[in-house]
Amino acid sequence: MKTGNWTLVLCGLSHKTSTLEQREPLQLGSENLAEANALFGTLAEVMESAIVSTCNRGEFYFVTGRKNDPFDVVSTFYKKFRDLDIAPYRELFYTRKGRHVADHLFRVAAGIDSMVLGENQIMGQLKDAYSSSCAVKSAGKIIHRLFHQSFRVAKRVRTDTVIGKGACSVSTAAVEMLKSRLRERSNPTVLFVGVNQTIAMVWFTPTK
Repeated sequence: MKTGNWTLVLCGLSHKTSTLEQREPLQLGSENLAEANALFGTLAEVMESAIVSTCNRGEFYFVTGRKNDPFDVVSTFYKKFRDLDIAPYRELFYTRKGRHVADHLFRVAAGIDSMVLGENQIMGQLKDAYSSSCAVKSAGKIIHRLFHQSFRVAKRVRTDTVIGKGACSVSTAAVEMLKSRLRERSNPTVLFVGVNQTIAMVWFTPTK
């Protein structure tokens, strides 16, 4: 994962290191992910890159100089992209380098690092992130290999294990919990309030 004076790194935060309230100012929506990838890829410290941004994580995968501080690179991005100083968030961010970047992404792709074990939505989100970086040509040889291998690992895990059985998303888990609590009630009325993707994906059938 090293080439000359460059190395593959990951700098990001997730539900394991931060609250939703802490992540919200840093989130990059799907509507501006391409723009974010394009800007991040033009930073002097970045050789190639891809950004993964979901409600539960914000991660920057990139190749940079071995002496560069990954958090400083991400800080430069937020200052240019959103005029946001993320120095107060430093303790929320984690950094991985070399093979540990691949280990982490494989766990994410397989759904092992998700709030719900075996979450299946993350694969679509990773593919969207990778496609976005490819579209603006911020991905390079190392990022290509990294993400393609993560897709293969995720497919193998879901094919060879039972990790994908049961509730495989936060919304599905919420519905299953709701069903169990309403099982004794007849014709319950349920109101969902929200505008995010979780609400859009919720599907509920009252138990008889």
